[in-house]
Amino acid sequence: MELAVALGSQFRPLVFDVCKQEEIDRAAAELGEALAGAPLAALVNNAGSAEIGPLLHVAPESLRRQLDTLVVGQLRVIQSFFPYLAPEGAAPGRIINISSVSGVGINRFFGCYAAGKHGLEGLTKTLRDELTARGVRVVVIAPGNIATDIWPKQTDTLIEPYSDSGYYPELVKTLHQIRTNTVKNAMSVEEFCEVFYAIFRNGKPADRYTVVKKRRRRFLSRLRVRVIEG
Repeated sequence: MELAVALGSQFRPLVFDVCKQEEIDRAAAELGEALAGAPLAALVNNAGSAEIGPLLHVAPESLRRQLDTLVVGQLRVIQSFFPYLAPEGAAPGRIINISSVSGVGINRFFGCYAAGKHGLEGLTKTLRDELTARGVRVVVIAPGNIATDIWPKQTDTLIEPYSDSGYYPELVKTLHQIRTNTVKNAMSVEEFCEVFYAIFRNGKPADRYTVVKKRRRRFLSRLRVRVIEG
């Protein structure tokens, strides 16, 4: 893989579908061989899925599919990889779940995504409480919009099934907004990764971080990434 070549011999890619337990099991076994008894420093859950559509008309199966990626799949991975995070006699690692500002708010026409991120937030809070005695910290990082491939996937084809609904004109406007202002003003992957790495290296991280790109009053023409605990 190109990424493995670029990052060197210390990088070992594990490619699997979080919705398929047999693929997760295979990846976990490969990780165990690579660690050779050493502890895993951190498990980062970042699998995502989003499709535009008004909740009144979204097919329930679409919601089920997205929740499987956004919530159930995260739990599958946590359960399968957890033994490497807290092996006997070693300092425990940590779990970092990538949520979203949608995990505590609304996201018009992306209700399935918002529901999934709300679910991940609830799962994380409970898991954090249950793992307190094991010494494994569970951290949430909730970013705003990031310029990733998730935006180009919101196509005209996705909104065609809603052409007879009263939402269609607004859906068209939303797609236009995504293609112009949303992507233009989103934080870059590099900007987010810089923040993420700082949190990852923090020996005593907070339970939750919100990461957004916004204007400050004194610099109305400039967007800056802000990190807020909570």
